[in-house]
Order: sequence, then structure tokens, then C-alpha cells
Amino acid sequence: ISKIVRGLRNFTKGGSEPLEQVKVSTIIEETLSYCIDRFQMNGIKLIVEPSPDLEIECRASQISQVILNLLNNSFDAIVNTPQPWVKLRFMVDERVLKIIVTDSGHGIPDSIRNKMMEPFFTRKARAGTGLGLSIAKGIMEDHHGRLYYDPSSNHTSFVMEFPYRDWE
Repeated sequence: ISKIVRGLRNFTKGGSEPLEQVKVSTIIEETLSYCIDRFQMNGIKLIVEPSPDLEIECRASQISQVILNLLNNSFDAIVNTPQPWVKLRFMVDERVLKIIVTDSGHGIPDSIRNKMMEPFFTRKARAGTGLGLSIAKGIMEDHHGRLYYDPSSNHTSFVMEFPYRDWE
């Protein structure tokens, strides 16, 4: 299992794709282009706060992959619920940039929280591989950041956290 996960993580690293300074807004716009129609066609309100006017050093395709995974997980979790919504917001201070994906769900049970980022763990019957969050977590760690579930939120909320890197 660990060999498969290592191989998948190497695949997602984009080979020798170098780190580049990329505007957060560019990453967000490109990522939303992959999923906005799906949200609209299924009556899910997608709320996107204005992204901060700064650049991060990253592999943009990988960060987009993490955001898209979180958005898709939110979609799957709330698609058949009354008044579904997903919110993408940002927090910036002198130490970190946070990209936060929150949906109208009521959180993740304690019994699952410790397992949900392990490879091959899934709650999606016949649809999930259980690799999305594990790979996303690895991508964030490769970018010297972290991905975590926020249990203090009243809804289901995941946070991508990037350390300070000379915000421009």
C-alpha cells in the first residue's frame, strides 16, 4: 500500500515541475473553471470570497488539485441535502495564508477524523479510492504547508495553510 501511495504522490508532483511565484487569484480562477458548472447544475451555492492579492511559491497545478479535491469532497457530501452550499474563503496574516473550504455539512464524526487522511480510507460507497485527502495532505506538506480539518467550525471545514514566504 505504501508503495502505491508513494507512486501516486510522485505522479502528482508533476515530475520536475519547478516551484513558481503564482497569484492566488489565478489558481482559484483556474480551479473553479473545472467545477463551477457542476455546482450550478446541481443547485449548490458556491460562495467565493475575493482572494488575496498576493503570490505564493508553489506548483500551481498541485495546489489547484488540492482545492479541487476539497471542493469535490464537499460537493459529494452535500449534493442531496436541503439548501447545500460551499464557501471558499481566505485568511492572511504575517505568518500564514489559509485557504478554507467549508460546506453546509455538520462536520465529520470523531470516529472518522483520525482516519480520514490515511491512504485508502473512504466513506464513498463504490465511488472513492480513499486517496484524495491523503495525496492532498502530501502535496501540502511538500509545499511546507499543511492540510487539516477544523473541528471548531459549525460546518465541515478544511484548511490549507501556507507558511509565510515574503508575501507580495
